[in-house]
Amino acid sequence: MKSEKFLILFCFFIVYIVWGSTYLANIIAIESIPPFFLVWSRIGIAGAILLLITILIGKWEMPTKKQWRNLAISSILFLGIGLTGAVWAEQFIDSGVTALVISIEPLVVVLLMWAINKSLPKWTKFIGCFIGMVGMYILVSQQEVVAGPDDIKGISAILFSILCWGLGSVFISKADLPKSMFTVAALQMLISAVLIFIVSYFNGDFNDLVLTDLAPKIYYSWSYLIIFGSIIAYSAFNYLLKKVSPEKVATATYVHPIVAVFLGWFIRNEVITFQTLVAMGVMLTGVYFINTNFDLMLSIKNRKARRATKPF
Repeated sequence: MKSEKFLILFCFFIVYIVWGSTYLANIIAIESIPPFFLVWSRIGIAGAILLLITILIGKWEMPTKKQWRNLAISSILFLGIGLTGAVWAEQFIDSGVTALVISIEPLVVVLLMWAINKSLPKWTKFIGCFIGMVGMYILVSQQEVVAGPDDIKGISAILFSILCWGLGSVFISKADLPKSMFTVAALQMLISAVLIFIVSYFNGDFNDLVLTDLAPKIYYSWSYLIIFGSIIAYSAFNYLLKKVSPEKVATATYVHPIVAVFLGWFIRNEVITFQTLVAMGVMLTGVYFINTNFDLMLSIKNRKARRATKPF
């Protein structure tokens, strides 16, 4: 139990920090690589490597017909639309704003679970989502996010991506999938890579792209996205969806803006204002409310109080 708890915490760290850094890596890479080409090549290479690792360590599990169908559905929701839409949107809006808009995902997941499961979520989750959105507003209100048609186009793509990612999170938490999360992650990436490759080809991404003429920083970002953003972080994400509730996994989207803003300051010398620091604190408070089981805490507290007043 202790080792599993440590692994869950470690996976949360990976999903929080590593995926938070991919916003910056994406925006650097698409300076020279078309978004669709970047996504299919990133997850295609990562999926092939992870599949090879899965076979070598004996974790490969042949999916059933039903599991293949569920893998295809989750692949389209998570990577085919969710990831691709967010990367495509970064052509029009910067990485920090992208991370901020995506931070409303926990609320989307909570509402989807409410609609699908027909059960009202605990009040702490609603409060946590509300606090997180307030923090997002505080951060976004420092600049004019929607300044033109391109900004509207980018934000619309992100919102649709959030909806699909949320649906994928709820779906995969209940879907019949191979027990090996290595198998699941590898096949999801390979299925999506094939679909996005087709879109990339017909979009004309191969016409003017010369891979040998790219700047070193493009190769570094590309490699980082493959190894850390896809192989490591996506495997951790799939593991968490089977171990904890989807809305808790979705709280990573509140931490991603903090990571994105910090990296923007550290690497691109972007200014961090006092208002940004306040927003970060508010967002982390929202994460705390969603992740904390207050009902359990209150029951333990009441039980202790009853014991203290019980006569001997």
